[in-house]
Amino acid sequence: MSSTDIVKKLQEEIKTLEYELNFELPKELQRARALGDLSENAEFHMAKQRQDYVGARLGQLKKRLQFQQYTQGPNCLRVKSHPLRPRS
Repeated sequence: MSSTDIVKKLQEEIKTLEYELNFELPKELQRARALGDLSENAEFHMAKQRQDYVGARLGQLKKRLQFQQYTQGPNCLRVKSHPLRPRS
């Protein structure tokens, strides 16, 4: 898998999770709140847990994408051999 494939895959997953976090989960939480007592509302707790998970996963993916782009960027220095070892 090439670095451009990795970047595309990361961007796709980020886009999917951002949509879920910003559009689907708020609706789900609103539906669960309408059911009543939040302390005993399993749907609400599951939606909150999913929201926390998606937020954490997004953070991980964004860091990984940033690192991937940094290491593949034009300013990245690439060392082909160890600086103290003579080339053969």
